[in-house]
Amino acid sequence: MLQLMKYEFRKQMFSKIIILAILGLMEVVFLGAVLLKKEEVMAISVLGLYVLACMAAFYVSIEAIITFSNDLKTKQSYMLFLTPKSAYQIMGAKVLGAIIQVFLTAALFLALGFADVFFLAARYSKVSEIIDAAKEILSGLSGLDITLPMILMTLFLIFICWISTIIFAMLSITLSTTVLENRKSKWIISFLSFILINVVVYKTMSLVGDQVTAGFYISSLVSAGISAVFIALASIGTSWMLEKKVSL
Repeated sequence: MLQLMKYEFRKQMFSKIIILAILGLMEVVFLGAVLLKKEEVMAISVLGLYVLACMAAFYVSIEAIITFSNDLKTKQSYMLFLTPKSAYQIMGAKVLGAIIQVFLTAALFLALGFADVFFLAARYSKVSEIIDAAKEILSGLSGLDITLPMILMTLFLIFICWISTIIFAMLSITLSTTVLENRKSKWIISFLSFILINVVVYKTMSLVGDQVTAGFYISSLVSAGISAVFIALASIGTSWMLEKKVSL
């Protein structure tokens, strides 16, 4: 399993190096602007960091999906599936690899984001006032007392949904290249199945969530648990199709 995960990381390492290089450069520009109190440069660098974070999150997800698709459609599949590893081990390595990469990407940008905010607040006293005002506005809009644990729980839910989207895409791709391999409309059916799975998961989370009255944290954990169950089922289903149906 570890060897398979290392293989996954190596295949996607170059893009991560590029992202880190750009991030490092933009972070240096931001810190320099704060120290020199260059507001225009600071604003541009903050916008750039935000755009980079969004693009990195999107790209990491897409790259995991594209890599999986290529493993099924190109000669790489012969090398991968002819290794003395079961499809369950291969899929497990891909799922864990995707989770680790998504987590590290999110953790890096969040950690830098919090650090930049505190650095900015230390340099400009008014920033702290703006942060407090933003917190009051969010609390008023949501009707909840916005706290750091609540923010972290929300980010955790986003992370779970992020992972589930990747795994469901892998399931749909596997469906089109195995069970639906000889059908002309396989990609349409695959895409519709991806949409349907996401709708079913969302509806299930909403229905169960409406029945939970124990508060934000409990309902969030229940929603995350439901999503985790679907992720596990999708991973097992994908592994089964790879084990029984993959054409080498």
